[in-house]
Amino acid sequence: MGRAFQPANRWKLTRTAICDLSAYSDDEIRLIALANVAALPLKHIHREDLPARLKDVFGLLQPMNEQTALEFLEAILRYLGAVAPTVTMDHCRKALVAAFPETGEMYTDRWTEQLVAAHRQEWLNEGLKEGIREGVREGTASLTIRLLVRKFGCLDPGLEERVRQLPLDELERLGEELLD
Repeated sequence: MGRAFQPANRWKLTRTAICDLSAYSDDEIRLIALANVAALPLKHIHREDLPARLKDVFGLLQPMNEQTALEFLEAILRYLGAVAPTVTMDHCRKALVAAFPETGEMYTDRWTEQLVAAHRQEWLNEGLKEGIREGVREGTASLTIRLLVRKFGCLDPGLEERVRQLPLDELERLGEELLD
């Protein structure tokens, strides 16, 4: 009968230089490895050197089977894409090649293809939504500028450009104020 897993033991294992690994189940040890894969990007997400640290993050995927590694890579890339604007796909590609020196190119190409194939429709839908939002904003900016010209006459080009850069909510507010 195995002993119950205790979270304190998990953290003790990751911080102890020498420990009796026979006291831990294979699943407990795998959980520690998975936690490290998730913890590194979280720890360094706001650091300027995050792109350089990606090799270390991706290197933790090496002992995993390909499907598990792909799932973790997908989660990491989604997280980085959402909150780390300084990290580019090129940074990720280079880090994968560095983390997997013998197969990095193959993994990069295959994993990129799989990620794109799995999320193509989702990304297309998101792009379409973003395009619609931008189209609405541009249309509102054009209408607001026409209202300004009608009310005040010719506009200074700098002012017109500033109006075009306003967020949608401010454009709507300005347009409504011009009607009063």
